[in-house]
Amino acid sequence: MGPEGKVGSFVTAKDPVVTDFTRAVIQPYVDTYPNLPKSIVYARVIYDALGILGVSYIVDPTPFHEFSENTAIVDYTQYPREVLTRKSGDCDDLSMMFAAAQENIGIETALVDVPGHVFVMFNTGIIEKERSLLGFPDELLVLYQGTAWIPLEMTMVGSSFTRAWKKGAEEYRDWLAKGKTEIISIHKAWEQFKPVTLHRGWKGDQGQERGHRGKIQGRASGPRRGAARQSVAVTYRVTQENPTDLNALSQLGIAYSENGFYAEALEQFQKMLAVDKDNAAALNNVGNINYLQGRLDDARQAYEASLKISGMDPGSW
Repeated sequence: MGPEGKVGSFVTAKDPVVTDFTRAVIQPYVDTYPNLPKSIVYARVIYDALGILGVSYIVDPTPFHEFSENTAIVDYTQYPREVLTRKSGDCDDLSMMFAAAQENIGIETALVDVPGHVFVMFNTGIIEKERSLLGFPDELLVLYQGTAWIPLEMTMVGSSFTRAWKKGAEEYRDWLAKGKTEIISIHKAWEQFKPVTLHRGWKGDQGQERGHRGKIQGRASGPRRGAARQSVAVTYRVTQENPTDLNALSQLGIAYSENGFYAEALEQFQKMLAVDKDNAAALNNVGNINYLQGRLDDARQAYEASLKISGMDPGSW
């Protein structure tokens, strides 16, 4: 591995401050959402926690590629504990903060280096040939070292996890098509550049983190509630085995929509209408999707069609 491997020194997964932060925010979710991979559950909790604690993105005058090539400017890069106390960082600071937290709980991570920028991805733990169990389209995943990974654009911290995920996937596809992506495995980086050992002395903002824990739980649980309840993976398998199963299509569409994947949700409801063009529930949910995406005329038409068939007010998810 070249000089870019020096990022391993900054991904301080065993830093006591990182440990305290990570374990505090994931603890309420250890035994919840059994139908979702823990890697995704914990990733969403950690990402949301950083946003709720006020961590934000700032532009660093030193791009990542310069940092990796010039040993004279490494001081511009922050350790994860510094991101937590200063509540800000550039793309590499935030990516390494997230990577350190994930690695702290045993979830493998990597950085994606593209011209002038870097973002992070984490291993779902699902092998490549079984990635359909995740219930997400391939364009949202990175297939690497035989497993499915999820890319994340950490400069969007403070916005939804789904938006950061979609942005990371979009960036990966775009740069991959140009042949300009380099994946830096944190584990391989550590083989050459061991993480710096930091003492516990710095207390950071743990008191405020504890005060925000309730907010973190409320915000992080919301996007997952529908996916856990509907069990995306199981439902997806049912639709693959029986593409005309209206109940499974409906559940999958609802799960997608509650996770913010509106295009995928709309596709499921349209499949329902291909089987049963007078399905009032499907029309109602098509209206809901259009409403959420600002297509008000389309939403009104779908609602009216649903009302005409059912003879009652359209409901909600």
